[in-house]
Amino acid sequence: MKTNKLMKQIINRLNLSQENKRLISHKYNLINDDLLNLKSVHDCIIISNEDINLSDEEFMSVINSYTDKTGYEASCTEILINHYIDNESIETDELITITLLLIETLSEKLKLMSRNKDFCFIFSVDNDYKYVTLRFHKVRCNEPLWVSMDLEDYVQPIAYIII
Repeated sequence: MKTNKLMKQIINRLNLSQENKRLISHKYNLINDDLLNLKSVHDCIIISNEDINLSDEEFMSVINSYTDKTGYEASCTEILINHYIDNESIETDELITITLLLIETLSEKLKLMSRNKDFCFIFSVDNDYKYVTLRFHKVRCNEPLWVSMDLEDYVQPIAYIII
């Protein structure tokens, strides 16, 4: 996992024991079918509750507006973790632990959909340390990651992991 200094401070204080992860997983039922409603669209994986049927021409138009497939995926896989939790006073540490648990679940599901493909999971905390956002995209050899390689460029805590 690559982190900037701000995220590293958060990660270092987490209790990532299997027992604690199990307790948090049961406490917050974040993993559900609605959230994990993944669709394959022209070699891109997105989260959508609707069927998406785009012609090659329509898809190329969509991709052009997002720059590339990586940008399209990252934009269509944004998950604001807080929106799936019925607790407005949840601590940042628990949000990050939940995010790491979700990454584990998503990576298993994504590997079934796209064998032999690596995925980049990017997560960040807002400047007020109240919200955590997760995005993911396939790692493509002909496209850059959807995150700066110098994570210190970001003013908020941010990390990414390739699985």
